Amino acid sequence: MRARTISLLAAATSLLALAPARAADVDDLVAALDIPDGAVVSAVTTGLDDQSRVLGTLGPIAAIDGDMALFTTGYASQVTSGEDHDLGTTGHDPIEPGSPVHDQALLTLELTVPEGMHSIEFDWYFMSREYPYYVGSDYNDRFTVIQEGQLYEGNIVFDNEENVVDVNNAMFTVTDALSLDGTGFWRVSGVSQSGYDGGGTGWITTRSPVEPGETISLRFDVHDVADGIYDSGVLVDNFRWSEEEIEDPNSGSPVELHYLSPKSATSTGGDEVLVIGRRFTADVQVWIGAVEVPQDDIDLLGDGLLRVVVPPAPDGPALVDVRASTGEHEALLGNGFTWVSRSEGGAPPELVAVDPDHADATGGAEVTITGVGLGEHVTILFGDVEATDVTIVSSTEAVVVVPELEPGAIAVRAADAAGRAGSPAHFVARGELEDPADRSSNVGGCSQAGRSPVAPLALLLMALPLALRRRSRLLPAAVAGILLIALTGCSDYSLRPEQHPHPVAQAAIVVDEAEVTTRTVAVGEEVILSGAASRGFDGARVDWRWAAVEAPEGADVVFEGRADRDEQVSFRPELPGDYLVQLVVRDHRGRDSHPAAVLVRATDGGALRVRLDWQESGHDLDLHLMRSDGRWFDDGDCFYGRPQPAWGDPDDGADDPRLLADADGTAGQLLREEIQLNSPAEGTYTVLVHHLNDRGSLTEAETTLTLWHDGVEQTLPLDPERLVQGEVWQALAITLPTGQVAAIDQVTTHAELDGPELNRREES
Repeated sequence: MRARTISLLAAATSLLALAPARAADVDDLVAALDIPDGAVVSAVTTGLDDQSRVLGTLGPIAAIDGDMALFTTGYASQVTSGEDHDLGTTGHDPIEPGSPVHDQALLTLELTVPEGMHSIEFDWYFMSREYPYYVGSDYNDRFTVIQEGQLYEGNIVFDNEENVVDVNNAMFTVTDALSLDGTGFWRVSGVSQSGYDGGGTGWITTRSPVEPGETISLRFDVHDVADGIYDSGVLVDNFRWSEEEIEDPNSGSPVELHYLSPKSATSTGGDEVLVIGRRFTADVQVWIGAVEVPQDDIDLLGDGLLRVVVPPAPDGPALVDVRASTGEHEALLGNGFTWVSRSEGGAPPELVAVDPDHADATGGAEVTITGVGLGEHVTILFGDVEATDVTIVSSTEAVVVVPELEPGAIAVRAADAAGRAGSPAHFVARGELEDPADRSSNVGGCSQAGRSPVAPLALLLMALPLALRRRSRLLPAAVAGILLIALTGCSDYSLRPEQHPHPVAQAAIVVDEAEVTTRTVAVGEEVILSGAASRGFDGARVDWRWAAVEAPEGADVVFEGRADRDEQVSFRPELPGDYLVQLVVRDHRGRDSHPAAVLVRATDGGALRVRLDWQESGHDLDLHLMRSDGRWFDDGDCFYGRPQPAWGDPDDGADDPRLLADADGTAGQLLREEIQLNSPAEGTYTVLVHHLNDRGSLTEAETTLTLWHDGVEQTLPLDPERLVQGEVWQALAITLPTGQVAAIDQVTTHAELDGPELNRREES
């Protein structure tokens, strides 16, 4: 007899689920399968109400086209819980009619084949918690599709060896958390040696022959075998007719390419990118442009995810195709990746932030550094101390182990092979905080050594006559107090140190009503610094101690206000360069905080900065800044494909714009892009927003722009704009050096601007 156990939680869930939520209506299921209108003669579901569901995503699995249908041997509304349900229903296997099955869910369709169509195609993704413990056993849940028609009758979903679809099927290859966590078909196991139950096939395409004009029957069937305990499920989507004539049914896994993240990297090679698609295999081959990626540089992270090390570009920066092949099938992503140069104009690498922005001065902590121009030959410097443990993740990110440092605020820089370093990020190395040696007081309580029965007894003998003679109403309280002293037996009244937490410093740069820790300003512009968020223990008063720990050579930092006491001070940068300011607060007990730091970047060219924000994850929007003679996606256009174009003096990087980040809508990213131009030449610059990719969601994304000139935020004469994939918002123009802003506020398309066709998907 099969030895399985069901937890009390699972049993309780099953009892509660006897009155499940209503399943998807059969018409909704038909619509989710994308069956064309007019083809359906009849559609019938069999099974309990809650064994089917319409959904757009299941964990990391997204529908191929709009929505998809889920059929499961458990409760569809509870599938992501990972709990199993024995529904108590029975049926018969369509392949082996004499074999009883359990918890069967069916959708039976009668369809009229349109004229000129000779085959059907649909996609499915089978998952089961039977894997891996019950592989090869009698308990293998199944998925079948039975076709009845003039050209074929029988099951049409099977692998190359004509094995029925279960956990023994050759297509059952998706067995990793990245692909399945959140679906309900990946959970901690109580029986499997691998530690997890669950697996799946990935998306599979089935094709089968039909006769034009005939009426066919299709019965989609998923069921438990031998018992009804461990659940399985199948996703079905993207039904379509085809003019292709085929002889027999077949199921295969044509590889797909959807997009790369990030979609650009340095032409020198060595950066890592993620390749997103479907149906990748362990032996998948990848080409970027005409260069094949070595197998050692490809990591299979899941059915639809590869991590690839980008090879060097043979001919320098270029927009190129990406190809993937699994042997039998090949996919092309036309113009899906860009090799870029991040050293045009001679500008050194520039840092944006260190996260976290503090660590122990003894070293060893791991931090993430973001910036631009990061590459294989970059050196990371904490002050003048080089970090020796550096992992370059991409041209905009590095993971660094902090070296041993002197305590205090430190500027962190990235230097290129020539030793040149651009703007830094601020960081604080925290040392050990000390208590003043002379701070002590009489603190209540006593030590074990101070306990003595003599002293409290003497006090009691002296106090009783006084209390009795006065006959005071306070006699009971007095006696109680004396007795308390006697019971505690404390005679230790020596001075001992107070124990209080140290104060905490918080420093910020005030910009209108906002506060930031890094800001670019013009030379001579007032910079207001605030330590208002600093705090002492239990509200204790603190003094603020401001100090400039780094400034350009020859610059004298003069604070307005008392730098050794005031909560708020200000200064005006005298020269262009970086100003690192440290704040330490001290409480009335003489205790100092760890430092806090802010960084001010001063320019003498009327710095221009523009920022794009959006809220809809999955949408890839791109910010563009074009000079007056610029061409879309070409010369004079700063964007992800040309993140640091050379616009001025080849030896002066300050007159070149820089894209500080290329956000592509990937989950977990900050949905923001910024372009900064520290010393812009006179002229008119246009700001545009391109909706590059919606990842198949077919929805709008709301875009918001913010503009700064000379460190001052400009009030824009336009509202946010909602864009769909392919649209370009020609937003505004700013004329420098006056800073006059004029709204354009027109929406056109990438194609109308003669942009190259991007992310064109082809499979074979």
